[in-house]
Amino acid sequence: MKIFKGFAQIGPLTDNAPKVVASVGELSTRSRTFARDLTEHTHGDFLGEMLVGFSHRTDDTPDRISDADAYKVLKAINWVYNQARLSKFTENQVDFQQQFIAAMGAEYDLIGSGSMIAFGNYWAPEFIEIAPFEQSGEFRWKVWFANESFENQYDEFLILVIPPIEELDRFFDDYNDVKEMIANVEQSDMFDRLRIAVGDYPQTTQRNDVFTWQDRNDKTLKVDTNWVTAHYGLAGDNLDAVKEAIRDYIMDHTTHTRDEWAEIFPDIFTSTEFIITPLWNDYAIPNQVRETGVYSGNIPFQKAMALCHRTCKGVRYTDLHIDTVISGIVTTHKSASAAIVGGPENRDGIDMFYERYPDYIGVPPLHPDFMRMSEETRNFVYMLSKMLLEAEEMTLNSGVPQGFNRVVRDGVVYIAKSYKKFLYLVVTKYSVEQLEA
Repeated sequence: MKIFKGFAQIGPLTDNAPKVVASVGELSTRSRTFARDLTEHTHGDFLGEMLVGFSHRTDDTPDRISDADAYKVLKAINWVYNQARLSKFTENQVDFQQQFIAAMGAEYDLIGSGSMIAFGNYWAPEFIEIAPFEQSGEFRWKVWFANESFENQYDEFLILVIPPIEELDRFFDDYNDVKEMIANVEQSDMFDRLRIAVGDYPQTTQRNDVFTWQDRNDKTLKVDTNWVTAHYGLAGDNLDAVKEAIRDYIMDHTTHTRDEWAEIFPDIFTSTEFIITPLWNDYAIPNQVRETGVYSGNIPFQKAMALCHRTCKGVRYTDLHIDTVISGIVTTHKSASAAIVGGPENRDGIDMFYERYPDYIGVPPLHPDFMRMSEETRNFVYMLSKMLLEAEEMTLNSGVPQGFNRVVRDGVVYIAKSYKKFLYLVVTKYSVEQLEA
């Protein structure tokens, strides 16, 4: 599949006031840092519009959108802009979609569009996702019109890793050598290496995360180490993405195995996690034409176990492990029940959900008993509710909300977030429906 993501830059809408970005049609300076190698596409047929390309992949291989395809996208942008200027659109998203299909449906498949955004007295969609007519199984072209929406929804990212030392295998020296080596690292040296890595491509943001090194023979001997990362795109500005990037970087620059690295950097290499599998296909009250259904609060454990055998992917997730540690809860999200499996590598042997949150109760925040849970458990409930809401809609190619990650393991799609050094992965409805089809 060919997947393109870009922005509709519309010259007449640009606001040149200092520190002001037009609500529609103007890309901010920060947004331009979301990719290191932007492409810009124009055509004489469309004098006011420019298509700014951020990502194009063919079957997961990065490449560039063809001129012919860029022209087709520009044509769709031009139609949206011209119709908007004629006041054809309102805040009604469905009405926009119907108009697009009526006017352009012979040329394009409309896969989706975002909420309508006001600019002056006019309206335009925050994005459109289209494909050539009857080719949505082969093409996905997503183009944003609103910069704020682009910043919040663009899910591609690149992370450059600047490790504390350049010869990574020296981390396998003894404690005193590692301690001295890290103590001798100058901050200026780290910034110099960051500057060289970034080159002529300004980064969106940068981080410094501290991970503890520990001696292989004496776990009480520890050294804190600083790992700097440069980020292109806001979607990668979270600890989960950082750890994954560092793991990949280390494995590309070492002669040692992953298990050997896990001994000295357990915070980076050892997964401390819970996989949460909602029973998305189980309804107490099915969906109706005018009313959304309610999920079942019942947990059929044999069915849940069988489903978790297919959704719990990762290192050492055997069927025996899953069956041994599986738990079940009813959530506050539409009464959905969920099976929860702790990771085989979890720290301190906490692989049962009740060991992590013994005071969990499935009541909403306005319930009088909600405050009887500890603050940490309450915050987990808030987080889980948000994750379940997003997991209902997330697919392999959909946007990812800021602060969360999309993780794909062996074809299973999860929405993920870390909290208190535990990673939580919620299986998407998209994946459960595929597995149970």
